[in-house]
Amino acid sequence: MSHPHTDTIRVLIFNVRKRDELQENLPDFTDHIRAIAAHDPDVVLLQELDGTTGKPLAPNGRPAPGAAVDTRQAERLAHSLGMRIRIADAPVSTVHTAIAWRPDLELLHWEELSDRPFHHGQSLALLQGPGWADPITFASVHFDPFSTCHAAEEGRHLIEPLLKHSPLALAGGDFNTPTRTDVQRGVDWASLPPHNRSARLVADGGPPRPNLELDHVLALADLADPAERLHAQSGDPELIAATGKGGLRVDRFHLTQPLLEHVVDCRPVPGHEASDHVPVLLTLTATV
Repeated sequence: MSHPHTDTIRVLIFNVRKRDELQENLPDFTDHIRAIAAHDPDVVLLQELDGTTGKPLAPNGRPAPGAAVDTRQAERLAHSLGMRIRIADAPVSTVHTAIAWRPDLELLHWEELSDRPFHHGQSLALLQGPGWADPITFASVHFDPFSTCHAAEEGRHLIEPLLKHSPLALAGGDFNTPTRTDVQRGVDWASLPPHNRSARLVADGGPPRPNLELDHVLALADLADPAERLHAQSGDPELIAATGKGGLRVDRFHLTQPLLEHVVDCRPVPGHEASDHVPVLLTLTATV
């Protein structure tokens, strides 16, 4: 990783994709490290880290409630990148969200949303950087993949902790839901796999069409999709390219209006060889 940036803030969404569970040997992160470091991020919003393997098991075979998160995989990745990291617990899932940041950024507040209604759990970090006028709240999110309706409920419960510390806030990660730009790109909804159709489309007996409830919930809280906004201005199709299975742009950002004014760029970037998702890089001016 290079020296800290002075003119921009680079935020990367990266879905690690759970690999070999942590037994005696930690998995090889060479491909992940190369993919992340190539974009020289200041902050990395991570999904699907293994934080469960080291937990004791309850009689039902699931991780025991209240057991400490297994931090080994997260710490290995952060050490290799030369970054700090925190990993959040997951209430139901065995994969976790985490946030990594450059050592010159100061962590002012950390919060984990690891109770119901959250499925994977969400992580939030309030960070202050050298020269930033105000701190920024960063949320690494991973919404319920089985129900867009439940993902929207998770979104409602995310709003208050996301906005309470700073007017400058963003959520980024795997939203697991369609978005309006998928409609613009002409996704063939009927061609989605059955589990995706049942999770992500409107279930009213009508023709296949996307359930956009999560995006509507976030819009009611004045959060906006920077890639959608940039695409409306430029028409560049790369800005709204698919990032996940089924041809959907499930990996994306939503920003508060004051932070939206500082967006320089937001687009999918190379690195999906290390994952089953395409990373997304957001670039902001550092004069926030």
